[in-house]
Amino acid sequence: MPMTALKLLLVTLAATCAEELLADREDESAAFKDGVCTQNVQDLCSNTYSFTNAEAPQDQGVLSRVRLLKRQDASVFVPGRVYAVYDGLLDEVLKWLEELEGQNSQGNLLGWSDEALRFMDEALKDDPLSAFEVYAPSKPDDLPQDIKTYLIHAPGFRSQAKDLKSRPPVLKGGGRRLFTAASGDDGSPVEADSAHDRRQASIFPSGNPYGPNDDRVQVLYPNNLYWAWSTLGSTGNRASRWCSGTMISPTVLLTAAHCVATIGTMNNPGGVNWLIQPQICIRDVQRSTPTAASPSVMDCESNDGILATWTRMTTFVKWARDSDRDWDIGWITLSSPVGYTSGWKGIRTADYSPGTIINVAGYGGDCPAGGDCSDNLKTMGCAIEPDPSCISTSSHPNRYYYECDTIGGMSGSGAYVYYPNSEPPDNRFVIGVHAYGFDCSGQNRAIRIRPSILEAMCANTDDMLCYSGSAAGAQPTCQ
Repeated sequence: MPMTALKLLLVTLAATCAEELLADREDESAAFKDGVCTQNVQDLCSNTYSFTNAEAPQDQGVLSRVRLLKRQDASVFVPGRVYAVYDGLLDEVLKWLEELEGQNSQGNLLGWSDEALRFMDEALKDDPLSAFEVYAPSKPDDLPQDIKTYLIHAPGFRSQAKDLKSRPPVLKGGGRRLFTAASGDDGSPVEADSAHDRRQASIFPSGNPYGPNDDRVQVLYPNNLYWAWSTLGSTGNRASRWCSGTMISPTVLLTAAHCVATIGTMNNPGGVNWLIQPQICIRDVQRSTPTAASPSVMDCESNDGILATWTRMTTFVKWARDSDRDWDIGWITLSSPVGYTSGWKGIRTADYSPGTIINVAGYGGDCPAGGDCSDNLKTMGCAIEPDPSCISTSSHPNRYYYECDTIGGMSGSGAYVYYPNSEPPDNRFVIGVHAYGFDCSGQNRAIRIRPSILEAMCANTDDMLCYSGSAAGAQPTCQ
């Protein structure tokens, strides 16, 4: 390489590394200050932005996987059963996941014939990124019901991705903010619903949600109308909490696998247990902090949220068959391109170092008795912690540990890095999926989105655009 080109590369790398070091905590008003307004309500903005995909090629590794996927026999499916998410189920899931911590044993795959077991073993051997996918049932109210679960695999595919990224949206139009963001109530602390809620809250140090040890900040209307709060979605309803998610393309909502399918249930004779999303609301938020006296119960659209329905849910075989919690990632394909209105976030797969500031925002179910929990959006930023010594070394590259305060309902939140000195939408990138608290370390954690995982997701969707770190226009990173 010529010396001039080498110097230019080193200068670019140094500048990019300096930018990496500027990753910061995002407060509730940061998006408002960016001024990317997604909907003009009551003269909120003089103009609004919409979003579109970049005019850029798809990554060649992704295209290679797509070609192999198109050769698959679409009739290949395994048993499955779809269930409604009912009030109180989240508490059961949290307790169950907590009990599983530290257990690495695989189920016995009860009820499966030798032929079926050989079939699945060969599928994973041929393609470690194999996934299960289910389509929305024709009679969603007739639950539970048997449903076909399709196997998505690309025989012979071996991922070569090292620094894969997905593209954020391109802005269209223009907006200008006209007044300051709405403020909440007096902020006085309230008690959690129960001792179980306090135990699951993962507040550092332990304390009551909304209490003095809870450092999360509530995001209130109309902040949700500004990118990137507009990319967040709840999958609960107005009666019970469930999970959180982040738009990562015009039609795809990223979430945790345990929010869409029960771990290891391919072991059951009935096949994979899929969980119907009660209600998907993108750009969901409260107008004021809910209290028992003022529960602030409204439907999704009353707060200018975008009500969405789904067409398919997808997660990895390593989650649904092998109970591998380092694959606790799922994605929901929506029936309409909500992201053209809400926007979405890009994804980065670099292995971010301890000390990097990570942000976790989601719909925690910790409002007081009588309050509406499902759209209770809260956020917090904190440093990525060193990997605890109590976990297997093989898991270290797959997780981000942190002490950001979280609680049940925030599972599925897209853990992201925020660069306040960059222009939107190139200043917030998802790097993991928040999924757990209370393991041996006592810390919360996200599942890191590794390059191969993003490669599989891009190949499985119709409108995610990915590129490698060596693509034209790509910038080097510090990782």
